[in-house]
Amino acid sequence: MRLGVCRFDKSGHEMTFTRLRKGKLFKSDVSTKDHEIYARYMKVRSEITAEIRNAKAQYFTEKLAQ
Repeated sequence: MRLGVCRFDKSGHEMTFTRLRKGKLFKSDVSTKDHEIYARYMKVRSEITAEIRNAKAQYFTEKLAQ
């Protein structure tokens, strides 16, 4: 699996875009130390983690059901 591509749930382009946005927010947070940017970064990071976790669970549930 290529970095930044989730083959389970979302299209690869959408997941790549979300991960790029997360990276840009992280760079902005590190350089500016702005609490608003940090809060947005943490929200995006949590969303990505939850989406990947749910997609994997759904994928393996379907695979094991076969």
